[in-house]
Amino acid sequence: MPDDDYELPEEGDEDQEQRPAESSVIKGFRKREKDLTRQLKEYETRVAELTPIKEEFEATKLRNVFASLELPEKYADLYRKVNPQGEVTPEAVKAFAEEYSLPGGSPAPAPAPAPVAPAGGFAPPVPTVPTSPIITREQLEQVYKQQGPDKAAQYIKEGRVQWHNLPS
Repeated sequence: MPDDDYELPEEGDEDQEQRPAESSVIKGFRKREKDLTRQLKEYETRVAELTPIKEEFEATKLRNVFASLELPEKYADLYRKVNPQGEVTPEAVKAFAEEYSLPGGSPAPAPAPAPVAPAGGFAPPVPTVPTSPIITREQLEQVYKQQGPDKAAQYIKEGRVQWHNLPS
């Protein structure tokens, strides 16, 4: 008969349950399980506290990207539904806007039609008028402060800045 580390209950002691003696390894495992369970609860609490902050950060980031591309903010929710785990980068949002043909972006202006020369061979010059409003240097400084250097550079590149105050 093998030696057992536990005792069997006696016939009259059915209500009393006796557990077999636990080895030190099992006790160690139980202690480790208890510690890990407590640690898991702490982490779950932290995640629950940080989740709204992360969601607000992601929403703000998405709104900023849409604003920088001059797309209506109402499409940000659509972007998040279509790309729940997608990157929020200007390139990804621009591709999304092109894929779904969203209105409101700042597409490149269509090139002006080339003037057709009359039968005499002389083509009148076509005046180039900017399609966007002209801004002053002071307004450009405001654009730089509010919308960043890239937007200000875009205004300059498009020739939309009046550098000198000319008399009217």
